[in-house]
Amino acid sequence: MRTITVEYNVYKYNELSNEAKEAVKEWYLENQEPFFFTEMCKEDLYVLFGKNNLDVQYSLASCQGDGLNIYGKINAESIINCLDNHYGGTQFEEFENVLTEEEKKAILSYAEDCGKIEIPMNNRYCYSIAEYIDIVENWMWELEWHNGYTNINEEALQKFEKLVREMFGKLCKTYEKWGYDYFYEISDTDLEEVCEANEWEFLENGMIF
Repeated sequence: MRTITVEYNVYKYNELSNEAKEAVKEWYLENQEPFFFTEMCKEDLYVLFGKNNLDVQYSLASCQGDGLNIYGKINAESIINCLDNHYGGTQFEEFENVLTEEEKKAILSYAEDCGKIEIPMNNRYCYSIAEYIDIVENWMWELEWHNGYTNINEEALQKFEKLVREMFGKLCKTYEKWGYDYFYEISDTDLEEVCEANEWEFLENGMIF
């Protein structure tokens, strides 16, 4: 029987050569968990709209049909509250004064009979289809034929539909950029912080020890 003792030189991230750092970066990005990115998007949707039934679908490989789409259901009140209370910071400021107070009241009243807004899933690819969000046609039919409304403020519904489509289209683009950054980009400074936080050490070639 023989006992062999092997000694290794181990390095912190900032002690590695540039080539070894690139190896660490490649290893790190290849192991990024989609679950955490999905949860990051859903947490932001909660911050913006409160409790909701929204989710994200995405494919981020720079191929045809790739992109990110938000889908599910949301209350009209959640969207109006987001704008009125500036929950989106400056990213939604262009939408904050689109509707008058009277138009907001009308929409909230209609929503009591029409229910939640459907944000469609992309059943073929994963790119955004926010431009297909349908409020006017669905709500007009529901209000007229199921609830006997007359003198419906269709102009307010058209403005609201356009607003919702553009808001969610903008959010999809934002999350898509987040996704490409999450899966394919990380700065040397950020990666060093991650390695320090996890107390990772490496061999000279960048392989984790």
